[in-house]
Amino acid sequence: MLFAYDTEASLRAAVALVNSASKPDTLTEIGHLDAWYAENGFTGRRDGDAAELEALRALRPVLRELLTVGRDDAAALVNTLLADAHALPQLRRHDGLDWHIHAVPADAPLERRVAVEVAMAMVDVIRADEMSRLGVCADISGVFLSADGEPVKADLTERMIGIDADQMRAIPEVIVIAFGMAKVPAMRAVLRSGLIDGVVTHTALARALLDVT
Repeated sequence: MLFAYDTEASLRAAVALVNSASKPDTLTEIGHLDAWYAENGFTGRRDGDAAELEALRALRPVLRELLTVGRDDAAALVNTLLADAHALPQLRRHDGLDWHIHAVPADAPLERRVAVEVAMAMVDVIRADEMSRLGVCADISGVFLSADGEPVKADLTERMIGIDADQMRAIPEVIVIAFGMAKVPAMRAVLRSGLIDGVVTHTALARALLDVT
């Protein structure tokens, strides 16, 4: 199933925010939050202070739970997040974006807007019964992996032409190339899978993987 642009954007932002809590924590400074905000195309109120940073850090375990629990539990958490924020869905068109949904005012605190936008995105995921897509942490040439490195069979798997995990294991040597600290969670999963024989990367990412894998 194809999701609307705003649904996909909110889910990508949520995953990036949740993954920032992985060691090494990449959301410890206001500059880190600035980068996440810009990379994920957010608009609206920004306080740019320590309180805002801490509020977003505190939101991470809530979003992690939302993205990883079962469908029924996710639905209950979505309802709680929307009720707590007094969400009122409205169609908006701004900053070059066509009609999409916002459910809290643009001047609401950033953590509230993020929580509500992710909850609204999850409404689509839950209604479409597409929770399995959220279990994917990484992929190697179309082989989807969970955070534990186990192959994940998603709906998209059946629509792709490629090799599966068993066929990849049969290849004599598999080398992957990874760049950027945002890839730490995905590379952990790849290393745990046992599907690869080597990694080409940069010093910072290599050290992070050695520290936590």
